[in-house]
Amino acid sequence: MWKIYISVTAIFTALSIMTNGLLSLRVSADKIESGRCGEDLVWSFSGGTLTITGTGEMTDYSHNDNSPWYEYKDHIKNIVLENGVKSVGDYAFEYCTRLMSIHIPDSIASIGNGSFYACRMLSSITLPDSITSIGKDAFNYCEMLTAIAIPSNVTYINEGTFHNCTRLEDITIPYGLEGIGRAAFHGCKLNSIEIPDTVTYIDDNAFAQCFDLKSITIPDSVTYIGGGAFSNCICLEEITIPEGMRSIENSTFYYCRALQSVIVPGSIESIGEHAFKNCQKAVVYYPSGTAVEWDSFTNIKSSVRYEIRNGRAYITEITGDTDRIVFPKKISGHDVVYEDVSSGAGIYGYCELI
Repeated sequence: MWKIYISVTAIFTALSIMTNGLLSLRVSADKIESGRCGEDLVWSFSGGTLTITGTGEMTDYSHNDNSPWYEYKDHIKNIVLENGVKSVGDYAFEYCTRLMSIHIPDSIASIGNGSFYACRMLSSITLPDSITSIGKDAFNYCEMLTAIAIPSNVTYINEGTFHNCTRLEDITIPYGLEGIGRAAFHGCKLNSIEIPDTVTYIDDNAFAQCFDLKSITIPDSVTYIGGGAFSNCICLEEITIPEGMRSIENSTFYYCRALQSVIVPGSIESIGEHAFKNCQKAVVYYPSGTAVEWDSFTNIKSSVRYEIRNGRAYITEITGDTDRIVFPKKISGHDVVYEDVSSGAGIYGYCELI
């Protein structure tokens, strides 16, 4: 009987400790905490809401120098930035994994590097046009983010800004944007995207592993597309390469297995390693004077050389699968002629113009 009494007491003691611990945790999450986060900015946290008030720039933080509210990151559900706050500091809200909403006022001019890094529950955010810059990795790993409109005054989408936003399928890019940075949309759920004719370059891996991307409009203003920019875009069926480009970089279209007809314009001087490798359905038309790396066309349907002579585009050589080749009617604005095709492959089974 005495042993049973001790066991029951021990159980009640354990339950009491657990209950007190939970109450303590709840009180810790709900109590009001506050401090400074800028010369004239004050933060307060209570009941799941982080509020920042005052006037001026927010302090920048880092992975090694965390924000003063970092210890509450798992409890922050809402963030309110009141009018007067002029910036969102670097890594200010990183790993706020339960953050679901945030109010950003028109006084905000910039969003720092990694500001919302790994805010995995953040599904939507409205960015005012007062914003002129968005830092690298700003929304990296915001896995629930589905749509966003880039403010009209932003001229550059930074490195990794929307990297691994795996549900991001609706993006509005403003007229006036000049460049898209490295891995900016890597791994996003984009189905299609239109790039305005103010953009001049698309950096390395910008749209890599956008597995749902089927179409993209690239304007003639683009003069550079970086290595791996569209690699592993397995649903991409067609793409227009701008006339002003000078080179196709390494792995630019690697493993775009749905890609079909691609016309490389006459301005292209070189095609890099793995550029079209494993584009199994692709027929790539390229100028005969273009320098081509040995594995640029590995595991594609066929590669087709052409020359511009006397105002016409002459198909001069076809390598690879020659069955049911369908030539375009024009290449770089020139009528296509294919009577003098040469190849070791023999007679072509199905050659016609489209």
